[in-house]
Formats: sequence, C-alpha cells, structure tokens
Amino acid sequence: MKRVLNIFLNQRFYTALFILIVLFVFGHFFSPLFVLSRVLLFALSILIIVDLFLIWQGSFSASRKVAERFSNGDYNSIKYELKSAYRIRTSVVFIDELPVQFQKRSSLINKDFAPSESHSFNYSVRPVKRGVYHFGKLRVLVSSKVGLFSMRYSIDANKGVAVYPSFIQLKKHELLAFSYNRNQQNNQLYQRPGNSREFEQIKEYVIGDDYRKLNWKATARFNKLMVNEYQEERSRHIYQLIDMGRTMKMPFSGMTLLDYAINSSLALSNIILKKQDKTGLLTYSSKVHSLIKSDNRQLQLNRILETLYAQETQFNESNLEQVFAALEKNTQGRSMLIFYTNFESNPSLERQLPLLKKMAKRHLVLLVTFINTELEELTHDSAKNMEGIYQKALANNHINNKYALMEELTHHGILNISVRPDELTISVINKYLEVKDRGLI
Repeated sequence: MKRVLNIFLNQRFYTALFILIVLFVFGHFFSPLFVLSRVLLFALSILIIVDLFLIWQGSFSASRKVAERFSNGDYNSIKYELKSAYRIRTSVVFIDELPVQFQKRSSLINKDFAPSESHSFNYSVRPVKRGVYHFGKLRVLVSSKVGLFSMRYSIDANKGVAVYPSFIQLKKHELLAFSYNRNQQNNQLYQRPGNSREFEQIKEYVIGDDYRKLNWKATARFNKLMVNEYQEERSRHIYQLIDMGRTMKMPFSGMTLLDYAINSSLALSNIILKKQDKTGLLTYSSKVHSLIKSDNRQLQLNRILETLYAQETQFNESNLEQVFAALEKNTQGRSMLIFYTNFESNPSLERQLPLLKKMAKRHLVLLVTFINTELEELTHDSAKNMEGIYQKALANNHINNKYALMEELTHHGILNISVRPDELTISVINKYLEVKDRGLI
C-alpha cells in the first residue's frame, strides 16, 4: 500500500503561539514580561525541533479487512489492524474514509500506543441500500507526547464492496425453518406438521409435532411417544412478485419498503427450494422489469440473488395489467403468487382489485402489505389539542378502512397479511408454510 506523509499543526501549537503573542504584547509595556516571552519563545523553538524529530523517527501501518459482499439491512463487520513502529509512546487518531452512504467522517479510534505496539479491532456498519460502496484511504494521525505536531499517514486502501440483498437473513431463517419447536410467537417460525398423503417414516415425538400423527402401536412398542412422518407435496410453483412502484419508496429504519421486500423474497426463495418447490421471481412498476421462471435447480437461488441485486427503479405508478399478461404467457397451471406491495389509499387498492380477482381465479394469490407504523403510533398517542384529536381520528379511519379492504380481499379468495417491515420475512415464511400445511397449493 502506498503511504503519503504530511505534517499538521495541533491545537496545542496554536495555544502556545497565542500565549506567546499575548505575552509579547503586554511585554511592550512591562519589560519583565518581554524577557519571559523571549525565554518561552526559545523553549517553544526547542520543543518544535524535538517534536518534529520524534514523530519523524518511526512509522505506522494500518490495514482493513472487509468482505467481498455486504448484507443489506444487517450489521457487517470490518476488521482493522494497526501497528506502531515508533520507539516512543504515541497518541494515535485513526480515520477510515468510509463510503459516503454511511455519512460518517469521525475517528474510529483515538488511543495511546506503546512502543512497537499492535492493535486490532472490529467495526460494524449497516448498509440500507443495495449497490457498490467505495472505501477510500486509511488516515492515521500520530503525535508524540509533546503534542505540537501530528504526522499523517495516508494509506491507499481503496476498495469497492457490493451490497447484496440480505444473505445473513437467508441463512438465519433457513435454520429456523427446519428446526423444531417453533411457532408464530416471539418471531419464531410456523411448524409444518406434514400434511401429505405419502408415508415416509416413524420418528420420536418432539415438542411442536402434530399430536394427530401419533403412532400408538409404535409408542407402545418403544415405550415413548412416536409419530408418523409424511413426505411433503413437492414441486409446486411459487412466484414472488415485487412491486417497485412509488409506494414502496417509503422508509422504515433507514431502508425502503422495497429493500425489505427484496430481502424477504430472497430468504423465502431459499426456504421454497429447500422444501422442494419451484420458485420464480417477477419485479414490476409501470412495466415488468425482470422475470425468472419458476424452477428448483441448484443455480436458481443465485439467479434470483443477482437479479434482486441489480434492480433499479424510478418508483413510477405500478401497472398490474402488464404483470397479468406476463403471468398468462409464462406460467402453466396453478401457482402461488406472493405480491409484495403497499396501498396507502383505498382508491389505489380498489383500482387493482379487478385484476387481483382475475388472477385469484387461476392462481392462489397472497397479498403482502405493510403496516404504516407512524399512523399506528399516532392512534396510541393521547391527543393534547383539537388538531391532535383530528389527526388521531383520521389515522383511525384510515386503518379501519384498510382492514375493511383486507376483509374484502379475503371474501374474494385472496389471501392477505399486513405486517411491520421488520417482521416481514418471518411473517411471509410462516404464511408459506401454513399454506403448504393446509394443502392449498
């Protein structure tokens, strides 16, 4: 790594210089102060020479270890290694030129280093937008205990890191989806008991298994609870359709609803493939942006990951007519369609309702929408004036109208869930497992 050296004046230097100037000014009127000022000026000159000599006689190195990919919406770790080659005790300020998306320019560490001391530490960053993040130089400011000057080391460590949809969530929910003793409480996953017609094996009962599958003969024989396990129905077609329209631009904890939907669809795609179903993807706004036909081959998840990473949108008004046409052309037979979308007004949902009903006649449609957390909080806050009462009444009315529309969707055979963005992935996976358990697909 190329290293550039620069010398900077510290605050201590300016403080000493200011004191000397004041003393010289007053020394013009009081001769003893003038003599003292000259002595102090000589002492400062000596300290300047000593300080420059100390910080020049040595070196300092720094390095950054970062993954090739970051997981969007999650905390990703960066490892730094610092090493002092000075023979004196030094004060060190370390700054990394983090990508502009993080909006952070303060020091990552400010500590004293003993002679020839090494130090390593981890720092976590949370990206909230997909794309390439560019890391710049490492900056190290080294000062001696005199503290008049700092030697700045600029170390070229430029690197671009691609921020992909959350692969950390993907691994996390894969473990949960295939573990026992899980339910929909406390953000745990729904346990699919096995609702198929083909017997697979007899196994020991564990908490979470369906008690209706108890095998009493095997229980009596082994003197412990045993249950029948059945093969799940396989190779169902599951399409996830992500709305990239303007309503998905709303933020939550720094990340757009679109990126929450993208993270969730990746995690669910992995579960679908593990369950031996076929998964496909369609993204749309005013037009269909991308379409991956349902498949369960090994490379399907990577195709979906790369497609989701590359999605860009101008957040235009969404058009379901083109989605309907694309589905008619590229799907055969009954599929499950999982829509990630958002409706902030009743008229917008009513406009799309005829097409959703049309799709529901041929496919199983699950509409996933988002809870407006700000409106929800507003309904729980106490109103302090007439304006507050009016706002609270409007918020309650909006929420009630949305629930009424959700009930209407159910009446037309359209499954629907409304969730908080941070609970999206777990809720959608639960719903998928529930649908399989009920044999709806």
